[in-house]
Amino acid sequence: MCINVSVKTLQRWDREGILKAKRTPTNRRYYTYDQYLEFKGLKNNVDGKIVIYTRVSTNNQKDDLINQIEFLKDFANAKGIIVDEVIKDIGSGLNYNRKISILHVFKRSYFKCK
Repeated sequence: MCINVSVKTLQRWDREGILKAKRTPTNRRYYTYDQYLEFKGLKNNVDGKIVIYTRVSTNNQKDDLINQIEFLKDFANAKGIIVDEVIKDIGSGLNYNRKISILHVFKRSYFKCK
């Protein structure tokens, strides 16, 4: 995802309304994937939410779970992707009775099949 322009050009485009930047609470500029697609003249064919799914095997790994969430949110932010929901899962892949699984995520009504 690259438009090959300088920071100065992005700042000017923001001022002139050519490509308006969104702002973080600390006033840093960022652009979403939808803005990128619109700027490139492409259409986003994805309807739905952006969901981060994180999982560890045991309660002892909760710190690892927090690190996963932070890493994935930072990654998404760097790519201009706004995360709508974070799903945390703790449990062994062999435990079929746990409350949440990735299959439950896909069964939710806001996921639309095309």
